[in-house]
Amino acid sequence: FGIMAILPLPSLPFQLYRLPYYFFFFYLGQVFWLNREKYFSKLPLKKIITIWLVFVLVFVGLRIVKANVMELADGNVPLLQKVTFNIISKTCQIVYATLGMTAIYVTGIFVTSKYKLPDWYIRLGNLCFGVYIFQEFILKYLYYFSELPKSCPPHIIPWVCFIITIVLSLCLSKATKDL
Repeated sequence: FGIMAILPLPSLPFQLYRLPYYFFFFYLGQVFWLNREKYFSKLPLKKIITIWLVFVLVFVGLRIVKANVMELADGNVPLLQKVTFNIISKTCQIVYATLGMTAIYVTGIFVTSKYKLPDWYIRLGNLCFGVYIFQEFILKYLYYFSELPKSCPPHIIPWVCFIITIVLSLCLSKATKDL
């Protein structure tokens, strides 16, 4: 999965060329879940902080590498070099994204093992995927088909749209979840 995630793929409809990249993380999430007791359940806070520090350092370093590589790829270079630069860029992205995902995952396990989350928080979390689905349609409607952008000052529009979108997304998610 990792190899397919870094290979440059032709542009496909519905952004299907990104599927191997995201599928890598779905697979990795499954591996983490299956091994949570063995590797992740008893991590001390010091190791979690270390994981976060490593992530931040690697993220900054690899973002600089990625930016420089992509700048080289934008020039007039042969196709093989362009492909190589693209693979290097995607590899950098997968490395720091994997470290970031790991840091968030171990932090989540640590917090939930130490503290009981409130019931409202769990119920809200159960609506998140619905919010993810609905928010794009609501935002597109607000920005492209409503009069809202014309009637609000430019610096307030994102905040107004955010509030409207989150409330409507939560309501729609709740309504469709209860069906």
